[in-house]
Amino acid sequence: LFLDNVIAGKSTTLGTQEFKLEKVEKLVALNDMDYVRGDKSARVLLFEYSDYDCPFCKRVHPTLQTLISENAGKVAWVYRQFPLDQLHPTARAKSEAALCAGKLGGNDAFWAFSDALAKL
Repeated sequence: LFLDNVIAGKSTTLGTQEFKLEKVEKLVALNDMDYVRGDKSARVLLFEYSDYDCPFCKRVHPTLQTLISENAGKVAWVYRQFPLDQLHPTARAKSEAALCAGKLGGNDAFWAFSDALAKL
């Protein structure tokens, strides 16, 4: 319901916090280094700051894949690297490898590599 209201451009509440679409639009913007799954011009951009070794990030990955496929053109997923070195000593290397895959093979290669890492 929360996401449906945001996609529709309505204000909505989550707990006691009210969210309005115009507030959300001002928080973040795409940059040239972002890898995006879905339409970059989608009304809703979901920004994930993630660590490839984070078990919670791995758990949500298939859910986000489904969300994007079921809301094609409405929602796009923006992945931003956030390796937590103090918790996951190999996360930075995986992050760098994913960025290399993207640099060499483009957006599709980045996402294919990220999907594979999420399954490890």
